[in-house]
Amino acid sequence: RKTILLWYKSPGTYNGYIHRLIFKRWGYTNVTNYLIKKNMKQILVFLSVCLISVSTFAQTHYSASIDFENNSQLIEIDTTQPNNLWQIGIPMKSFLDSAYSPPFAIISDTLENYQTNNFSSFQVKIIPPSGSCWGTGYMFFIHKYDFELNKDGGFIEVRYDNDTNWTNIILDSDPIYAYGNNFYTLTDTIIGNIPAFTGTSNDWIYSQFEWAWQIGIKSEFHDSLTIRFSIKTDSVETNQEGWLIDNIYLELYDCTEGIEGFNSKTNSTIVFPNPVLEKSDICFSNKFNKLTIINIFNNSGVKVKSIKTISDKIEILNKEFEKGVYIYQIIQNNELLINGKFVIIK
Repeated sequence: RKTILLWYKSPGTYNGYIHRLIFKRWGYTNVTNYLIKKNMKQILVFLSVCLISVSTFAQTHYSASIDFENNSQLIEIDTTQPNNLWQIGIPMKSFLDSAYSPPFAIISDTLENYQTNNFSSFQVKIIPPSGSCWGTGYMFFIHKYDFELNKDGGFIEVRYDNDTNWTNIILDSDPIYAYGNNFYTLTDTIIGNIPAFTGTSNDWIYSQFEWAWQIGIKSEFHDSLTIRFSIKTDSVETNQEGWLIDNIYLELYDCTEGIEGFNSKTNSTIVFPNPVLEKSDICFSNKFNKLTIINIFNNSGVKVKSIKTISDKIEILNKEFEKGVYIYQIIQNNELLINGKFVIIK
């Protein structure tokens, strides 16, 4: 008897976007085929309808946007590893030639190709507010890579609390891996049979990862989560460039609060989906329908749009912006309430 998680988002919101079934992790695209092949007599399906949507809005317990011009202090490069390749700086290689949002990114050496027989890591540690109950997790980043196919590559691992063991993020069962977009799979492996990004990307890739936490599948609450990005190479020199990563975005949600609760919060704001692939909503606190001004600035600090509304959200369209990172300000009564960030993907 197995417990299968169906992660679902209301089909009436955000262009009917529906999260894929976790059944795909085992190679089945729908419930019927899974039950037929496994001949299961009973299945317990947990519905997580508390992800961000119009009808049910998850409260954000933690969020971090790392574009390496800001919040780089959240990154810890493992200096205990011999010849660690990771550097935060200006990429100056042939293919890995610039940051997605210039000037800075994190890269496996800004100038030199990656070394043989190398293992290099950096990590981000997340410590949500005390007493919070994490419901779901969401991460995206923008990257390019150039590795020897099926030999060298880059992968992501997680660990919880004070655990010393790392688990490849797509193999993690605590929480359960729910959905990946432009992510490696179990068949994309490198030396040591490790699932990883390998080969050469054509250009910038937006990779997204989502996972489910406290939905009847966990035995305890965790105090912290650490995410580790690593490169591993074999003994053959191929003169390839490695991995370039920019705009890492992380969020943890609690599935306990509706949109009314969110809107009653002071200085709360979120963009979803983020990055903006077609269109997204900027949602913010405006319980009493005050006149609100939303100013949007590009990465150079130039104001590119200003919107007035008495609602608690506005829509932003991908086609109205150039690709890159944007900052927005929420202003009421001539006072800045809060600002935030979103990314436009082309």
